Amino acid sequence: MAWMGSALGVPCIPLGVDSFGHSGTIGDLYAAHDLDTGSIVNAAIAALSVWTDRS
Repeated sequence: MAWMGSALGVPCIPLGVDSFGHSGTIGDLYAAHDLDTGSIVNAAIAALSVWTDRS
């Protein structure tokens, strides 16, 4: 769904799995694929930064 930002005309920072074959705890896998809390917060801040730079 990385295309969603373009379709709606808003900044989008795609997050998610781009490779397979890893094993571990849920927390470890979320962190390995940048899906942990800190990564999501950082992506939101980056998207807001892009949004405010547009005006």
